[in-house]
Amino acid sequence: EESLCMDEFLRGKVDAGDGFVELSLIAGFAKMKAFTEDVQVIVNAIKDSDLVHLNQDKTGVGRRFPLPDKDPDASRVVFISGLNPGADQAAARDATKQFGEASSIRMLRNYAADDRPLNGTALVTFSTDEEASSAIDAAPFNHQVDGETLTIAATGLTAWYQTLLKKRQGMKRKRADDQTNTSNKKQNAVMEDYPRGCIVAVDGWTTGTTVQDIKDACSAYGKVLWVEEPKGDDTKALVRFEDKDKADAATTGIKDKQSATLQATVLEGEEEKQFWQ
Repeated sequence: EESLCMDEFLRGKVDAGDGFVELSLIAGFAKMKAFTEDVQVIVNAIKDSDLVHLNQDKTGVGRRFPLPDKDPDASRVVFISGLNPGADQAAARDATKQFGEASSIRMLRNYAADDRPLNGTALVTFSTDEEASSAIDAAPFNHQVDGETLTIAATGLTAWYQTLLKKRQGMKRKRADDQTNTSNKKQNAVMEDYPRGCIVAVDGWTTGTTVQDIKDACSAYGKVLWVEEPKGDDTKALVRFEDKDKADAATTGIKDKQSATLQATVLEGEEEKQFWQ
């Protein structure tokens, strides 16, 4: 319900395949590869599933139930929660029978747990819109099970689905924020790892000057580790010296040359930080 609804790529495959996705595509997913790349193994695992099924030639897999936003019976479907963990269809039917006879019940599971247990929630399809509405209007309502009073919550399929989407979108935003924070931490770590004051911007090189020409000219002031040559019509090159002392010597030496057409400046502060980032 959550993942597929938000996965534009996979939903496109579902729509293009009349509700089915090619098993060869599924077998290529990284998480599936961690289990197996053998399509026949996937077929054997799917054939007895109560959630998905195979197409006629067993080359594709599809949902047994429509997605919430495509369910033609959405107005008659109610999501209920508050049943005991492990409760079955009979328990869900008993909890909702006061509102009408359920035409179908689908028990939901906790897919975050290793054994994927039933989690006390269900999608109950009533015979009429009125029966579904009466259950929603009465919620939360009490239900007795072996002397225990359960409080059952109920909401319409569309409202439940919208809650799922908001939860999923919140997870995506958090994941994006976490990635941004991680990136920022890495950038900050980069600034901690590299020495300051070693990059000199040397401007005034003529067109056709090569990296080796620049390196040879600057090596007079100290060891040059690398050169970032001018791009296009730009006349400025960035020169990385071995340490700050060599960079300072180059800056001073270039400025002291009376006939020099070059200008040299050591990168500092935000400019240096942005360069290393």
